[in-house]
Amino acid sequence: MLALLQYLKAQQHNVVSFKAGPDFLDPLWHQAITGKYSYNLDTRMIGAANSQQLLAKQALTADVAVIEGVMGLFDGRSGVGESGSSAELAKVLQVPIFLVVDAKGMSGSIVPLVSGFCAYAEKMGVKISGIIANRVGSAHHASLLKTVLQEHQQPPLIAWVEKDAPVLPERHLGLMQPSEVALPDFLPFFHVEVADLVALFAEADSHLGEQKPIQLLKGKKIAIAQDAACCFIYPVNLAFLREQGAELVFFSPVAGDAIPNTADAVWLPGGYPELFVQALSISKTWFSLGEFIEAGKPVLAECGGVDVIGRGFN
Repeated sequence: MLALLQYLKAQQHNVVSFKAGPDFLDPLWHQAITGKYSYNLDTRMIGAANSQQLLAKQALTADVAVIEGVMGLFDGRSGVGESGSSAELAKVLQVPIFLVVDAKGMSGSIVPLVSGFCAYAEKMGVKISGIIANRVGSAHHASLLKTVLQEHQQPPLIAWVEKDAPVLPERHLGLMQPSEVALPDFLPFFHVEVADLVALFAEADSHLGEQKPIQLLKGKKIAIAQDAACCFIYPVNLAFLREQGAELVFFSPVAGDAIPNTADAVWLPGGYPELFVQALSISKTWFSLGEFIEAGKPVLAECGGVDVIGRGFN
């Protein structure tokens, strides 16, 4: 996905990106390349209708929109291609699929693999428009894959990635954040095999993005913890709160900021509080938070946000 985004940017395309499923870290890496927020689309978390509307709305801001799938194409909550899968999302959004295949040590075997995926995709009503081969050994290896796919009337090899391409560093919660490590250059390892890659994309339905929300939070002020410890904040949630009429103010528990007296609610998102135990243990934020809670005002704490209001870390 990152190699594709870097390629599209290098081709002077205005790109907006999306991630299938409730993933927080992958969109940060998208944003590091595109310079724009990357949005989550999911048939379970936000639903089909909201996914359609979000894609249509954000597609208006760019000339190319790319969605990164989640897990395997047909992997979802259960079954094959069922709720929460990338295949189901592609069907709901009516977008073509570029199938990424791990081609290490493979040549002719790519045909039955791809044909099986295509057959099941067709049964679901979705189309695989092209193949991106990963971990390819050489240009000759890529030519073998391209030839056998063509000879057996399978979707074309549209791009391939060399086996020695950089990998992103990980830790216990998944990928590290782009603010912590350098962004690799994938372009020397990414090779496009078609003259016009963007021609394989579908047209977005712009009319779905024109709905005007009812402002249920007009006149309300929401204080949101935002720093290196509390950083798991989906941009679409901030956009939703603003669309609902809320005024958003931000504070840092790591810096010991007080919660604004005029706030009507507090949101403590997740993140990496375990990496900032010392600073959080002496933070003056908790005094104002205690007063806020004792005043009977609402607090939403999720994931690491629950941890920071506990008595301690183990």
